[in-house]
Amino acid sequence: MSLFSKIKSTLKGRPITEQAEDDTPFTYSLAETLKAFESTVTEKSTPKATPAPSNNNYIEFQLAPLTNKILATQSLKEIISTLTADLKDLFDCEMVTIFGLDRKNRQIYSRNFQWKLKNEIRLNISMNSLAGFVAATGKILNVKNANNPQELEGYHPDLRLDNTWDGGKSKFKTSSVLVVPLSHNKQLMGVLELRNKKSDSAFTTMDVRMAKEVSLTLGHALMRAEVEAVENELKAAAHSIHSAKSTDEIFLECKDLLLQLFSAKFLTIYMVDFDTNEIFSKYKTGDSVKEIRLPISCASIAGFVAVEHQLVNIADVYDDEQLKKVHPDLVFDKSWDRKSGVRTRSILASPLMYENELMGVLQIANKPTFNKYDEKTITSISNTLGLALFKQLKKQEAKRTKYSFLVDNNLLTPDELKQAIATARNENRDIEVVFLDDFKLKRSDIGKSLELFYKIPYMGYPPAVNIPLSEDARHFYKNNSSESEWALLALGTDSAKVLLPDPSDQKLIEQIKELLARDTLKINVGLRADINDYHAYYSLTEEAEPEPAIQIAPVADEAEDVADETEELEETPVSGKIGALDDLLEEEEDATEVELDVVHEKNTSPLPFFNTRSIAEAIVTEMLFDGHEKNASHIHIEPASKSSPALIRFRIDGVCRVYKELQEKNHEIVVAFLKEMSASTKRAGDSEGTLRLNRRDEEIIYSLLTVPVDGGKEEIILRSRSNVKLIPLERMGLASRHLNIIQNNISKPHGLIVVAGHAGAGKTVTLHSLLAQINVTEKKILTAETSIEIAQKGLHQVILSNEPGKRFADLGSVFMQADPDVIMVGEVNDRATFQAALESASRGFLTIIGVHANSASAAVEHLMSFTRDSRKLADALTLVIAQQLVRTLCKNCKEDYQPSEDAFNSLVQEYGENDFSKLGLEYGAFLTLKKPMGCQMCNESGFSGRVALHEVLEVSPKIKRLIRCKSDVEEIRKQAQRDGMTTMKQDAIMKVLKGTCELKHAFSHFQI
Repeated sequence: MSLFSKIKSTLKGRPITEQAEDDTPFTYSLAETLKAFESTVTEKSTPKATPAPSNNNYIEFQLAPLTNKILATQSLKEIISTLTADLKDLFDCEMVTIFGLDRKNRQIYSRNFQWKLKNEIRLNISMNSLAGFVAATGKILNVKNANNPQELEGYHPDLRLDNTWDGGKSKFKTSSVLVVPLSHNKQLMGVLELRNKKSDSAFTTMDVRMAKEVSLTLGHALMRAEVEAVENELKAAAHSIHSAKSTDEIFLECKDLLLQLFSAKFLTIYMVDFDTNEIFSKYKTGDSVKEIRLPISCASIAGFVAVEHQLVNIADVYDDEQLKKVHPDLVFDKSWDRKSGVRTRSILASPLMYENELMGVLQIANKPTFNKYDEKTITSISNTLGLALFKQLKKQEAKRTKYSFLVDNNLLTPDELKQAIATARNENRDIEVVFLDDFKLKRSDIGKSLELFYKIPYMGYPPAVNIPLSEDARHFYKNNSSESEWALLALGTDSAKVLLPDPSDQKLIEQIKELLARDTLKINVGLRADINDYHAYYSLTEEAEPEPAIQIAPVADEAEDVADETEELEETPVSGKIGALDDLLEEEEDATEVELDVVHEKNTSPLPFFNTRSIAEAIVTEMLFDGHEKNASHIHIEPASKSSPALIRFRIDGVCRVYKELQEKNHEIVVAFLKEMSASTKRAGDSEGTLRLNRRDEEIIYSLLTVPVDGGKEEIILRSRSNVKLIPLERMGLASRHLNIIQNNISKPHGLIVVAGHAGAGKTVTLHSLLAQINVTEKKILTAETSIEIAQKGLHQVILSNEPGKRFADLGSVFMQADPDVIMVGEVNDRATFQAALESASRGFLTIIGVHANSASAAVEHLMSFTRDSRKLADALTLVIAQQLVRTLCKNCKEDYQPSEDAFNSLVQEYGENDFSKLGLEYGAFLTLKKPMGCQMCNESGFSGRVALHEVLEVSPKIKRLIRCKSDVEEIRKQAQRDGMTTMKQDAIMKVLKGTCELKHAFSHFQI
């Protein structure tokens, strides 16, 4: 076959888009070009003069052999060296670099797609290199002299030549450079960089056209090579999958590879629980491992795949017709989408089988379209995973021990488990004690392992609530205080609930039944430490009762008076992590509990009962511990209204969420109980009381406020004082410039520093973070606070109140006479308090105060309204930090997306065009933001935690002049920005660009 025929057969009909001399785009068919070229070839045999081929025909003629070579090859690696030489010849240049794309690290890498070579060149996708600029913007660069900074700055102020190739033994020196993006289906695949045109001082317009044309073929080839590389990586990972030590390792080995291979967003591997006829998938949240469980049925797509053992490919799971084509009863549960705000579209799911036995389900979601190639690929992968899961199942069955859960969930390594067993044996110690003391494991984790091994529920100490024991049960503990092999939890008419360390010990079980004379035992498994604690708990005499979990917290200097006036509480104490309340309020037997029936003479002791006080204590204790564990800043106990029942709501990350509903009668007894518990902690003039809970070595504190509402009812608001943690300045999300300014000013010996924000903006944390920077033994620091939410060693912290003589306005002179270096006033909200603070700053003490204001300039105006002596304020004021909190995206599930160009331009306008240009960011294929998706770890909200937006105003001489002149807030703001201040809105945009916050949510805090 002739060269022309090969070209024609390979490229016929391929559309080509070029850019004309005047940059007007036009499209033509390669078939037409070939036809014109054919006529010029045949007419050469005649003496008739023919015109020279057009530029377009010339380009096609020049590119045809190269294009043919690329399209004909099975692997780009096979032709990479000759392809580089061909490109050098084609463009008459000294150096050719084909950059591949590393999406994960946001980089491009060289050596002409030789991934594994150690001497590859890597460049960040940014404005700091020519190839990086092209990757970031998608623009073509044709630079005549790359060593001319003025020419490069014409493209972008930060653009620089990457001189990796220059110098050294090669003595290579870059002059002219042509760089074009390589794309496939409008998706960037890499960059082609050509250096040093030999026959001219720069690359020509014709070179640019040819480079654009060859970029289409190279982009397609890079796409194929990327898929090939992923497939090779997957094959290589097959060995790792089969040799994995646990099912968790299997998931980690293939998750990223599969998502990349299928270009999908979500992947789930379900395994089979043969005991419950369910499929389940594990996920990690904090230090614990949780599960998603689905029935093997048509109630879900993955469940259907598990039932029918067939592959399912659905383009739109919201289309009922598509679901019915698969099976008439198949449904898609939309509740997860409603919770997360993310719409599931396409799903490809395949059963994981081994020898016709179901091992699990592989489900991949949200690719525009899953094609036949994807179906073939997932089938092949499913075979590998099915075999791997089968091996793991057999391995687990063969080696399952009481502590397998600890190893499976990475709480212990296999070597550490062996070490613990050896230590217990050699030192004659209980292995559970070794776990707790030497390896610092949690009781709950060890208990979970025992629960899974024995398939009997674990019950630890302390109990969920105070369990009222019958007289017979109390009599048992009184007469069996030395018994430590088991614990009695409840004693009924014909049954008893007991805690055993080894539920398989039939001899012990029979002895217990004989001793208690009960027909049935309800058995829970527990640690020996739990059993010992239960005995200590219930064996105490009335004279030696333990402290209750919910304690009265008198003020230190009035402790003796309060103790004399407070009546003794009669309820039994409750302490510790709370469990499910319903299990203790109901007498129904748990489905998983073991019942062993032996006929004995019946004992007629009455069953345990709960009075209203016990119910209130149980509800309150559960609520307070759960609120603490969920990091709730506030707990609202709200009465019923005509439109809604009584509710308990938690405020988490600034958002209120319903915790549970209450019966109206229970709401009343809970309110009464809380008011009683906090009554003695209120001092004259205060509206708040205090609740304290003790859990082992941890003290949990809540402030309580009672608010009367319509209808004579009351709402209780509890504010956590235990979830307020000290955060170092370096971890507060401050921009580097802000951090430097703050550290510079906080180290000065005097001045007035202001922290501003609305209620709940985190001012207390920031105030204490500032103090932590200078809290050294050489300095004496006094604080004046309404309550001690953060205690720091080395600080002298004084609690203020509204009583005359106990306000900072009254105590300011006393503070100054106490020889301090630093004075901090937590809240300044009136003229008298500010005058006292300003006086301390004017006398040479470093004074730090908190005020209510929404911006730095507004804070300055606020302070100006508190004093007539503006000159004194101007002289003292050195720094203002304003802040507000916004929710941060969940790190586990946030995803990239590319904003529209209009949205990007709007963002630029809000930031300020001049200021934004200094950031070096332009709209392009690699400009991505983050959006919330929702997962179990963030309760399907897409958000987890909060971060502060900051505005840091350093008081310059010009601003001091404006303060003296009593200028308005707008003038102060403008001058601060001219001095370089980044506004809170700009800080929000920076956190959006960094992927910390979501655009819409961050902007909801501003009038945009």
